[in-house]
Amino acid sequence: MTSRAARTIAVLVGTDCHPFQRIIDWADKWAEANPADRVIVQYGHSAPPRTASGRAFISPTELATLLETSDVVIIHGGPATLSEARKASHLPLVFPRDPRHGEHVDDHQQRFSRWADGRDLAICVESAQELDARVAAAAGDKAGTRRLMEAETFGADEAARKLAALLHKRRTSANSASAGAPVVLYVAAPSGSVDTLLETAGGLASVAFLGDTRRLWQRGIIDNEDCSCGLPFHECTFWRAVGKTAFGGWDEVDVAGLSRLAGAATPARYLGPAVLAGRLQGRQQLARYSGYYQAVYAAARDVSGADVLVDSAEDPMLAYALSHNREIDLRFLELSLAATSWTSARTAAGQDKPSRLAALRAARALSRHSIPRASLSPTAVRDRHAVSACWARLGLPGSGDGAAGTVGRAPQPVHAVACHALADPRSGVGPGGAAAPGRGAGAGAGAATAGTGW
Repeated sequence: MTSRAARTIAVLVGTDCHPFQRIIDWADKWAEANPADRVIVQYGHSAPPRTASGRAFISPTELATLLETSDVVIIHGGPATLSEARKASHLPLVFPRDPRHGEHVDDHQQRFSRWADGRDLAICVESAQELDARVAAAAGDKAGTRRLMEAETFGADEAARKLAALLHKRRTSANSASAGAPVVLYVAAPSGSVDTLLETAGGLASVAFLGDTRRLWQRGIIDNEDCSCGLPFHECTFWRAVGKTAFGGWDEVDVAGLSRLAGAATPARYLGPAVLAGRLQGRQQLARYSGYYQAVYAAARDVSGADVLVDSAEDPMLAYALSHNREIDLRFLELSLAATSWTSARTAAGQDKPSRLAALRAARALSRHSIPRASLSPTAVRDRHAVSACWARLGLPGSGDGAAGTVGRAPQPVHAVACHALADPRSGVGPGGAAAPGRGAGAGAGAATAGTGW
């Protein structure tokens, strides 16, 4: 409690369907510590505040009145809310939603808030601690956050709306993921058949094969199974570096919590995260679930220096989750019984009904998010021309496009494939099986030429 005059503080989270509990909790803590202040929260789909006063939603007229009578205004990273705050002469404090906390589907609010901050349209705040300091400074200033003259607000609405349209533009090409997102080729194929594809693709780009990354959590972190380099997971130089880069170490990963995110929506484990997207809680879980893979891919890209990361599984369900994350530049390849859709091939193979429905959900999501897709038959994966054409259709980085050697990454020769998959006893790769490319190499260094030892 301070000796300054009491202030009215408005906190606006907008109308997005994702909960934004961090800012609600902050408002309660501020109200408890500063009982003289009037803290008013528009909390949307979040849980209502316990100490601060609040309304779930307010009308445009009520919003204008609240902004006009507030000394300090804190908003989420929404362009429309920013525009309304500036109309009321506020230079608002913007606390953007963070997809890592399940507060939105991607990071567009963070990018917009930083953009607005860089143009003096708002003050971007990205932690509760910084928000404490900013609000304390504004509350101690007679003007609060009302710092704008009428001329300064002119045109802000249009600029914010135009940028919002850019940030929300539909994903219509392979390049519409966020700039710098790791390129991930997800191969839906029977176990072992990816080896031939990678042999044939050798020479097209620098590739790091991660295997089925869903194995990392239980079979890697918990069971410490062998990597295809022959070393146990926790002794593998590559995976140690990835864990350190992505999470600060594999011991920081809540494996049990991740497992709950993957299967919380249904007792049918095969469906995985596919059924999550239909409900509010499910979307929040899906954002958190894909966030783990986003961190792994970004770290694997940086550690290996590869142009393309290859993830592979017999079903497309992880691809479903990944397709919702704009921080993953996803491409999808099916190695099917015939060069037809995954769903058709698996249905023809007599897949059970829940699995067929899950595959249909995945196919619809990939189409809805405009993920580049292609199919190859088992015979075509041995055809260099067919694989090269497929590579081009998917818009994958190639040896001739200048994609290799990105600044800031570990150097790696073009035309190389490095294998870092956890051993799959069904394919024979690993201890007692064929030696994998990059065997015994350091973190991404010394990748072997494609086709060697597969």
